[in-house]
Amino acid sequence: MHVRVRTAVPVVEGNGFRCRQHLGSSEAAHQLFSSEHRGFGTLRLFDDISLDANSRASFQAHDGLQTIVYVLQGDLRLALDGSEPADLKRGVAARITGGHGAQYEATNRAGGSSRFLVAAVVAPKANAQAPLAMTASDPEAPGLVWLAAGPEAEPSARSLLLGSATRLGMTSLAPGIEIRFPSIVARGLFLDVIQGQIELNSEILNEGDDAKLSLEPGAVRIQGVTPARVVVADVPLGFVQEL
Repeated sequence: MHVRVRTAVPVVEGNGFRCRQHLGSSEAAHQLFSSEHRGFGTLRLFDDISLDANSRASFQAHDGLQTIVYVLQGDLRLALDGSEPADLKRGVAARITGGHGAQYEATNRAGGSSRFLVAAVVAPKANAQAPLAMTASDPEAPGLVWLAAGPEAEPSARSLLLGSATRLGMTSLAPGIEIRFPSIVARGLFLDVIQGQIELNSEILNEGDDAKLSLEPGAVRIQGVTPARVVVADVPLGFVQEL
């Protein structure tokens, strides 16, 4: 098994906006990332964003990619070109499918700060899907909840449908509680610690740390050291360079 853990994740901030950039493939990201963090398998972008009250962030959709937005804290208004705005509360995930150049904007309209995740995945079968779809889950639920998944990747009943064999999920771990992932040839895991501290096999990861793992050979064990929340992306490798 190959594992890369990163504890110094680049942060961009200003005007009520703060973004921890874990993975990216934009021109700006190329200036911040070493080559191995410009993408991982089908996962091409992963940002952890915080907005102050009445602040906003703008994004661009691209052909062949789908974007997942998941609200960790506060309320968010999501506006797409040509569509009515959608209000997202904590625990809501949205899937955005748009052509090259399509714009969308996230605005924190509530008092206090909001925090949300943005992940973009390769999705060659996405063109027939609706531009915007949403689902809600209990943000405090124990165990692993798949927020979005392709049909070949065994989605759960509430998973948003993706156009590739990719899964994006969230797990809450109490101290001493663990989950395991089996060895699967040509697949990998990307982990982002949203809250708390975990043990990844024999390594300790804290809030804000991330890790990339290939799943051959050997299983992956993730255990809570303190109460923790972790994002897990289960991806087929080979779309970009592997570990």
